[in-house]
Amino acid sequence: MGSFMNTNETYKVGIYLRLSCDDAKYDESQSISNQRDYIMNSIIQNNLMFIDEYVDDSVSGTEPVSAHLVIIQLQ
Repeated sequence: MGSFMNTNETYKVGIYLRLSCDDAKYDESQSISNQRDYIMNSIIQNNLMFIDEYVDDSVSGTEPVSAHLVIIQLQ
């Protein structure tokens, strides 16, 4: 992931991690751990301010986490 910012402003970020159906056999999911590592490295490389993480560990895609809840929690 390349740098996407052209200002000196510090951006606050929350990360959203989702469990894959294929990874449901693992405890927390290797997928979630891998997602977290990749995203946290990107946050560090881009000098972003990490605020919180949101983990959707429900396996069903028919009951997605509301994006509105995540946005409200970030504010």
